[in-house]
Amino acid sequence: VLLIYSMENSHRQLLNDHLVVLATDLDPSDIYAHLIEGKVLTADDVELVNAQVTRREKVLKLMFMLPRRGPHAFEIFAAAL
Repeated sequence: VLLIYSMENSHRQLLNDHLVVLATDLDPSDIYAHLIEGKVLTADDVELVNAQVTRREKVLKLMFMLPRRGPHAFEIFAAAL
């Protein structure tokens, strides 16, 4: 069961502050397994991200989803990086 509530504002701000770098350098497929294992994403979520056409769009979709995945989503995401 995914927790559908917000992460801390400081973590949300860090994601926003580093969005350009993430959109440039991150390949979401490299971290899916870790995010699924940490119960941040489901297989359906990965499908939604992968439905985006470009790698950059996939990153932006993932960054849109993460803040809504609970207070531990940031730590799990950071560990996945």
